[in-house]
Formats: sequence, C-alpha cells, structure tokens
Amino acid sequence: MITKVLVAYDGSEHSEKAFQVGLELASKYSAKMMVLAVARPPEPATRVELEAELERATEFYEGRFKILTDQAEALGIEATFKVQAGHPAEQIVHYAKKEQADAIVMGHRGETLKQRWLLGSVAKRVLSYAHCTVIIARAIPPKTNGLLIPRYTKVRDLMTPAPQKVGLENSLAEVARLLLSSGFTGLPVVDGENRPVGVVSQTDLIYKADMPMRFGLLAESDRQKVSAVLEALEPRQAREVMSQPAVTIEQDRLVTESVDLMLKKKVKRLPVVDATGRLVGILSRVDVFRASMRELQEWPAKAQEIAVETPRIVSDIMRRDTLTVLPETPVEDVIRLIDRTDVQRICVVDKEGNFLGLITDKDLLIAFSERQPGIWDYFVSKIPFTERGKKQRQLQEFLSAKTAAEVMKTDIVTVQEDAPIDEALRLMLQKAIKRLPVVDSQGKLKGIISRDSLLRGAFTSDKEDMKSDK
Repeated sequence: MITKVLVAYDGSEHSEKAFQVGLELASKYSAKMMVLAVARPPEPATRVELEAELERATEFYEGRFKILTDQAEALGIEATFKVQAGHPAEQIVHYAKKEQADAIVMGHRGETLKQRWLLGSVAKRVLSYAHCTVIIARAIPPKTNGLLIPRYTKVRDLMTPAPQKVGLENSLAEVARLLLSSGFTGLPVVDGENRPVGVVSQTDLIYKADMPMRFGLLAESDRQKVSAVLEALEPRQAREVMSQPAVTIEQDRLVTESVDLMLKKKVKRLPVVDATGRLVGILSRVDVFRASMRELQEWPAKAQEIAVETPRIVSDIMRRDTLTVLPETPVEDVIRLIDRTDVQRICVVDKEGNFLGLITDKDLLIAFSERQPGIWDYFVSKIPFTERGKKQRQLQEFLSAKTAAEVMKTDIVTVQEDAPIDEALRLMLQKAIKRLPVVDSQGKLKGIISRDSLLRGAFTSDKEDMKSDK
C-alpha cells in the first residue's frame, strides 16, 4: 500500500514528468505527496557556502513550487515541498527513509541550479540504496496509445486564441453570416469591455428567432433562400436570443475541469477568459480531442499502470439505441422519422442487421432540391408533416416512390466495435465526422459514436454520466 510518494524535482523536463507520475500515484492511492529539490554546492563546501547555495536554491524554486502546489491542490492532493543542499542521490535516499516514503519518483536526467545532475548516475545510486520502490520517469514523445491528456494541461495550452465573437447589438444576420462561414454552431457575445455575457448558438437562432433550418442545411441551399433567411434575421440583435449567462472558464484552469464543465452544462465549447474576465480564447470538444492525438509526452510504463482507468475500446462508449430503416423504406417515411425524432441521420441496414449506408437530412435536401423544389418546405415549414403532405401531393407521391436504398450514401467510414477508442478519435478528426457508425467483424451495425460520447468515454469514468449522452 502506498501512503507517501517522494518526487525528486529540479525543474527539468524529466523531473516535470516525474511530478506528473507522482500526481497519478498520489491520486490513485490517496497518498501524501512530498517534493524534494536538491541544491548541489561546490565540493568541498564550507558551511557558509552550503547555506548560501541553499538560500539561492530556495529562492529559485519558490515560483516553481507555487505552480506545482496549484496542480496538486486542483486534484485534491496534499503535497509538501522542501529544498536541501548536498549530493542529490544521498539527499533523496536519506529524505525518503526519514519520511518513510513508500515510493520515489525521479526523472531520468535533470539539472541543478548551476549544472546538470546527470541523473543517469544519480538514478543508479538511488536504485541501489533506496529502501523503497523507485520509479524512473522519462520525458519522451508519445505513441498515441491512450486518450488521457496529462492532468496538468491547462486550458490556455489547448484553446483557440482570439476567437470570433459578436457584440450585444450585432444583428442576428451578422451572427448567422459568421457561423455560416466559420463552420461553428455558436459564438460568444461580449459587452463593451470584451467580457462574455452570453452565447448565441444555432439552437437559439432556430427556437428563439425562427431560423428555419440548421446551418448545415442552409449552406447547401441556393443564394435566394439564404438571403431570405438572413433578411428575416436582420432586425433582431444578439442580446435578444443569446443564452445567458455565458458558461466560461479561466485560461489557467486545468483542461480536465473544462471537460467536466462541458459535460455538466451540456455545451460543446467554452469561452475562455483571463483573470479579469475578458475573452482571450475558446475551447471546444474538438480542441480536446486533437490534443490527445498530438505530440504530447507519453506516460512512462509505470504511469500507465497507475493511470485512472478509462474505457479502452469503442463498444465501451458507443450508443446502442441507433435509429435504422430497411433499404426498401420509402423516402417519405425516412423524412417522417427525421421530422418526428429531430435527428439528422439514419442508418440503413438489411434484415440481418448488416450496415448498408447512411441517410442525412442534408443528403435528402441535396438529392431532391433541384428536381423537386418543394423538398425545402418539408424541412422548413412550421405546419405539421401530415398537412404538408396534403398540400404538396405531387411531392409526396414522388417521395413515396423513392426508397432509402436510392438516396443513402454507401461510402461511409465505420469503425469496428473492438477497435481502440483512439482509432475512432483519429477517424473522426481526419474525416471531420461528428458521428461514426460502429460495426462488428461481420459488418453488422452495433451502434454509433458521437463527439459527446467520445468526450465522456475518454475523459470520465462515471458510467452514469456516460448514460446521459444524447
């Protein structure tokens, strides 16, 4: 049982890695954490020289220890920090024994205030003489074999700086233009001092400003229809429909906290503010996903063993209640299903459950808009679907004659249910996919992975939380 963890620290990249591993150990076992920095004076050293070196080292590490303290406190870990003077290996071994540490974590190579420790030799001595387990941490490039980003990562490290924004008086037409051109579905609204006061999202525009359809569909419509929508939005301002207050996060908070906040508030992105509350960036789910695929430092083997458990394969996080239709299903019924359930895509499977293709509302609009202009009204009209059918009988008959097999897309990217989660993440990022069908080895549809389920599955182990995925 580990109750005390000692981390040897000197500010180098490798000792930073050692500190991260120490945090994992302390979190895993609810252990106390001790951090020791060793100042190495010239040899032989007089007492005055020893005290002077210790004083300089204490001043040097003061700022760094404050940062480490914040990281530990953010995870609820009790940590103490101390600076001693002497030979690094001797001091580490002595201090570990004195404080009855159960494990020592140290970097493979380090540097002192004046010169490099060359911890390669220090590590050998500690391994030889320590009374407890010794873990040597290396700072090496990742192989992307996990989804957890280092817990110390701060929001400022991942956020998109200087994001697009709108003011309270901006017209909704301006908001819509920005969103159409950017590919985003929401923008922060700021006051005169650049402080976020709300967010205008696609949902706000649809339900509060009567925008007739989502941006993905609007972007595929002809200019005349887009102009008509923008003209209708022009008289109203962002302040009238924005969701408020804005859910924000400070740039120096940990990314793990931002993930928790996104899941709790059910938002896709967070405006990022500085200490004065002014907008400095925006952090989205995609930013978090991309970070786990970048060249971040890989947890060393020992750290992998003690890392917080998280689902490792696609079937652990996929949604199983996926809407499906048979290939012979009339397109009219497909539209009715989309209309009734407010979904954007439906999977097509055969009677044995084999995945054949995918139909989205966007595909339907593109497929029929030129030949049957009335399809626009099927998606944007406020009258009930049944009434629409009566008023547009010709279109209804046309759609009844078409089947799902004729309009579905078959070149759909899928992922195996037993594939690692990072494989699903890689596919979704590379192909810009928001939802990924999951199949078994026989090609049968098993479910779908969404960005929300990916965020929950990759960054939380709360199974009840995962059940709330929409």
